[in-house]
Amino acid sequence: MGRELERKGNPIRSRKADHIHICLNENVEAKNVTTGFEEIFFIHRALPELNLEKIDL
Repeated sequence: MGRELERKGNPIRSRKADHIHICLNENVEAKNVTTGFEEIFFIHRALPELNLEKIDL
C-alpha cells in the first residue's frame, strides 16, 4: 500500500522509492567495474606552521 501511495503522488518520490526498492531487492552490483579509488594514494603532509587563528572559515 505504501508504494501505491508513492506512485499516485509526487513523481520524484515515486522514482526515488523505485530506486531504493530496486537497490534493496535486485542484484545491481557491477562486475569488473571499479571507482578507480584503489589507484589513488594521498601523501600526508602536516602543516604545523599554520596559525589556526589566521584561518577564516
